[in-house]
Amino acid sequence: MTEAAELGSTKTVGELDVRFHETLWQLADHELLLEVAAGLRGRIERFLRAANAALAPDELRQHAATHVELVELLASGDGAAVACAMQRHIEVGAERVARAEGILS
Repeated sequence: MTEAAELGSTKTVGELDVRFHETLWQLADHELLLEVAAGLRGRIERFLRAANAALAPDELRQHAATHVELVELLASGDGAAVACAMQRHIEVGAERVARAEGILS
């Protein structure tokens, strides 16, 4: 994802973002989480694509970097840090989707 962001490929970043989150949900091994997350992702996919497309090059690189940070925190075993970083990741994503909704409306 970071390589795609360096190349400015919002499409590839978006595709890898979907795979990243789907992998996390599967690793959680929580059937309800998988069901809810998949349904929500399907409903906001168009807005996520628009949100990624609207990112400036440095924002796209930062977006990809947040995923690296999440993996590193998960590997560290620091549950509190993971929860904090994931909450911020979700909040930033929600803000981007809200902005994209304005673009698409």
